[in-house]
Amino acid sequence: MSLKNYLLHFCAWSVIAASALSAAACSDDETSDAPATLYYPEVVNIAPTVDFVMAQGPDFQGPMPTDYEIAGITCDGQAVQTDLFSINPETGAVSFRHAEEGEEIPLGTYLLSIGCKVNGNYHVYPDVLIVKMVASLPAAVIATPSEVKVAYEAVLNPEGELPTVELSVEKGASISVKSWEFPAEAVNNNPFYAYFKISKNGVISLNTSSKVLPGHFELDVQVNTSAGEKGIFEKVVSFDIQSKPLTLTYAENLLVEAGSALTLPEPKYVGSLDGVSFSIAKVTPVGEAPQTSDFKIDAQTGCVSVEEGNTLQPDTEYDLDVLVKNDFGEQLFEKALHVTVTAVVASIKNFKYEPLSIARFLSFTVEKAAGFKGDNVSYEFKGLPAELEGLLSIDRLTGVITTTKQVEAPINLDRPSFEIPAGEYDVVVLAKNMKAPEGVEAVLKLSVVESKAYFTKFGYGNNLNLPKTEANQFRYVYSSAEGATETIALDASLGDIPSGQKVVFSITQPDKFKQPFGSCSINETSGEVKLAMKGEDPNACGMVLVRATVGEGAETFFRTIPLFVASENKDNILSFTPFVMKVNPVKGGRSVQAVSHKGDKLLFDYRRNATYQNLYASEEEFPSGKVGVNNNFLSQMWDKYALWKGGKVNYGAKAPLSYFENESAGLQNAWLYIDNNLGSQSERWTMVVTPNAWIGSEGNPASGVWCGGMTAVTNGNVANVNKGTQIWPIMVWFDERF
Repeated sequence: MSLKNYLLHFCAWSVIAASALSAAACSDDETSDAPATLYYPEVVNIAPTVDFVMAQGPDFQGPMPTDYEIAGITCDGQAVQTDLFSINPETGAVSFRHAEEGEEIPLGTYLLSIGCKVNGNYHVYPDVLIVKMVASLPAAVIATPSEVKVAYEAVLNPEGELPTVELSVEKGASISVKSWEFPAEAVNNNPFYAYFKISKNGVISLNTSSKVLPGHFELDVQVNTSAGEKGIFEKVVSFDIQSKPLTLTYAENLLVEAGSALTLPEPKYVGSLDGVSFSIAKVTPVGEAPQTSDFKIDAQTGCVSVEEGNTLQPDTEYDLDVLVKNDFGEQLFEKALHVTVTAVVASIKNFKYEPLSIARFLSFTVEKAAGFKGDNVSYEFKGLPAELEGLLSIDRLTGVITTTKQVEAPINLDRPSFEIPAGEYDVVVLAKNMKAPEGVEAVLKLSVVESKAYFTKFGYGNNLNLPKTEANQFRYVYSSAEGATETIALDASLGDIPSGQKVVFSITQPDKFKQPFGSCSINETSGEVKLAMKGEDPNACGMVLVRATVGEGAETFFRTIPLFVASENKDNILSFTPFVMKVNPVKGGRSVQAVSHKGDKLLFDYRRNATYQNLYASEEEFPSGKVGVNNNFLSQMWDKYALWKGGKVNYGAKAPLSYFENESAGLQNAWLYIDNNLGSQSERWTMVVTPNAWIGSEGNPASGVWCGGMTAVTNGNVANVNKGTQIWPIMVWFDERF
């Protein structure tokens, strides 16, 4: 009997060592009959916090075993008595229960000896099942390298190659890492996290689309394991973006009170802080003002000051040149600040902000209200509400408040990039100068309201007699006649587009998809779609993208959805209902079973014309198109398969998607396949998507639609499958939210 392809189902698992199966002959306790040989897959990276259930019992050679039991368990060579493991006496499938609260399960390698009856005689198979129990979270995170130094000039060079950091954990010491991210709390409290990107497979890089500034930055990371555990590791990696002094900005209209001590507001400095020092290079009197040495500067902060009893005269002015040095160079800032000497520095008066009401998802800028009085004022928040941490910033020299994460409208609500939760907020600001060192308070009354144009969904339903949750799928009888059309009306019950708002519908037809129809159009007002049904093939399915745009101006929102169409006629070989398989690319899955219209000997396999259309993810990471074209996402998938096989990539090969070419080596090696196991009434003619296969170059799961061409035979002849009838009966919609 050939070895079966095992599938182990449990809450979280990392690796099934399919190529390292454990085999054991029996210990003949009661008879000399030729024993069977049992095969269990080695199971690695099981965590104490998860449940484990083997989908089926062992494979075997020889007579069929019965009456299975666990005959003994060792952990790292020591015999243990435990109820953690149990076995199905009929099938031999082994289960593991998770730790109860407060229960400690020893980590290590468990060896299970299995007893059973063969030909009515009892035998023991020693150490036939290997289970490696590891921690639910890693003890530490390894960053390679842990310190990165990069010149600011390199960051600004669009053609340059910037360093990256790869994160990892000790191999085999903990359950596998599912994904990496920056902790939300760290991101919200530290705007500099916008300078960096982290991929789900643990690569940290500079986000050159953000306005990166020089400085020393230490980053926390969050690891998410396959056991569902999350761990935050602080200061895992540091980035030192090095530059000489770049800019130095002091507040305008700085006043010094003659004869009084005064420290002017701290300037805004851009450049590395390593070894930074400030000095006054030159003081230039303006007009008839006399020379003076009364101006001093703090070498560490750049704050300019005068002492009590200074000899400065009212109604005189001075320009100050400031020299800034750091470990990477120096820069002279001529006329860096202009100072006017006055008899009195004005106190802060009429400090306030007008109330602001703003719709969710929209950015804003708020200035002080008119009528403000005060000289040499600096501004700062006095404790932002927790919901606004990291979302607002204030210019300490002007008091202007802005949203930290700027966005451009319209916004695709599938992936909102900025949001302050709806609610009422008091944003307290302190204004300080020499006359009010403790600060004068003003409150911005911020009201974030739901937009009148805000919506989250719309849809068309289906004509497949399926629940409306299987929306936007329609199958029609194929027609080659000129002028044959079908119309698909919007289903208002599937949407929440607000009444009274301007709505515009538009439609696009993705390139390179096998279409069962020709052209398409849409009524911009009603959303009704019209399809010209003279398409390419009666055995195909295809897709258009429909966008609804609601609102006008800055307060505009849109959402794009796929609309799927399939064709059929009397010669159809098979059909899937639904014909779109929704699947989480991390979890994988199995589709509904196809219905054969040509008998029980139907065989079909993927053959050619694989195409992918990105929907909501980055087109840079998931370029759409046919395999083999311009290093797009599918080409990268074929590259990965060739790397695994150790041969030269062949973009015309069907192997990454083929049942028959992976059947002997292990179907888990295919990215997806059609199950042609005719011995299984429930699983044959289903689509299987392999977990964690459809992952982009930066470790992020795919978020788009895939379709490929198959060839089929109806006589059960495997040798002729590649030459069979071409069909396109099913599509796969990848989205991590499924």
